[in-house]
Amino acid sequence: MNTKTIPPGPAIIVAGLVIAIAIFITNSPKGNFAVKTGADKADTANTESAPATLTFNLKDPGEHVSGSSKPKVVIVEYSDIDCPFCIRFHPVLQQAVKEYEGQVAWIYRHFPLEGLHPDAFTKAMATECVAQSLGNDAFWNYLDTLITKKVGVDQLDDEAIKLGMSADDFTNCMASAEVKSAVQADIESGIALGTEGTPNSILVNEAGEQEFIKGAADYADVKAKIDKLLGK
Repeated sequence: MNTKTIPPGPAIIVAGLVIAIAIFITNSPKGNFAVKTGADKADTANTESAPATLTFNLKDPGEHVSGSSKPKVVIVEYSDIDCPFCIRFHPVLQQAVKEYEGQVAWIYRHFPLEGLHPDAFTKAMATECVAQSLGNDAFWNYLDTLITKKVGVDQLDDEAIKLGMSADDFTNCMASAEVKSAVQADIESGIALGTEGTPNSILVNEAGEQEFIKGAADYADVKAKIDKLLGK
């Protein structure tokens, strides 16, 4: 994957397309959301692409969801396992899910910046293998381990085995085109929404109102955005 060099600063930020407020959102009993977004009016003249659409299904086993199954606010995060700012931001979202229990869901999507972190794509694939083999809870446990312990690529199989995945299954999965495509699909959806750096998060409520977090915000900023979407 070709990536742009991200300039240094207090956080790796998103410098691309600014996404406008939602046109509509639906929340069906099956957990489907569909949010249409488009370029900000100030940027419309500079883009020829059609408006992007943020979609997710909270009950889709391919979607990595932490928190409420019937949330009032959903946080979709595009992240890179080896990004230092993503590592800093990870416990912030963990705290949000815990403190807003029953109201907030967190969806994790991969956006490995290979130009900066050459092992990130491989680590993203490993999390997908664990998810496919052991389920959503194992995905989050494995992701937390990779982030908190800063696991190297030579230890990915050992950590997966500790969770109950067989060595052969892990090896075969990592060689499959399916798991590579799952990571690539996240990247492509992030690019469509203007993501160029990580972490990049989109918060949306049931009414389709959106807030954006570019970079590693602190908990006070995240809480303020959640409260705004909850109407507090």
